[in-house]
Amino acid sequence: MERIKNQNLKNFIITSSCGFAGCLITGFLFFQKDIFNLSANKSIITWLGLAGALVFSSMIFRNIKESLLFLVAVILLNIIIPKPHLISFIIRAIALYSSFWLSIYLYKTWFYNSPGKYNYLKAFGLGVITAILLFIAGLFLIFVNVPLERISIELIFQISFYYLQSGMLIGLGLGLGFEFAKNFFLKNKL
Repeated sequence: MERIKNQNLKNFIITSSCGFAGCLITGFLFFQKDIFNLSANKSIITWLGLAGALVFSSMIFRNIKESLLFLVAVILLNIIIPKPHLISFIIRAIALYSSFWLSIYLYKTWFYNSPGKYNYLKAFGLGVITAILLFIAGLFLIFVNVPLERISIELIFQISFYYLQSGMLIGLGLGLGFEFAKNFFLKNKL
């Protein structure tokens, strides 16, 4: 029993590390060091990449309840950091991380363990799901946080493109990392 717990912990660490590394590499290729500047908009790749790696690994090697616990912990961590408009930031954190948790769950359910010889194409599935759900969350945030008189087509396009682009990069990076971990480190162990 102890050996199984140690193996699960090892698999958890490997999968989380590979997923987060894949996300960081993908983000770095497109935005260079901006993903490490936590005051920049592109830091969403770092935050959601870390959250996604931990949530997915807990879904696979632990259970759904623990993945939700990771989600709540990351949201609380984001809320603790002082922000100028705390209420709007709390709404933003809940909307983004909840939609992101759903995309990870759908990837796990639909793609991760499905058989096929094109394993790395599954990463595009996570990218597309994440992009769509973050896009929907972004539209929700526009109508919740921006006064109606300030909403324009340009604003909607700008924010929508930002969330679509970020979602695709985060999902693709995480998916590539998860598939890499599964194919090279966890073969025949799941």
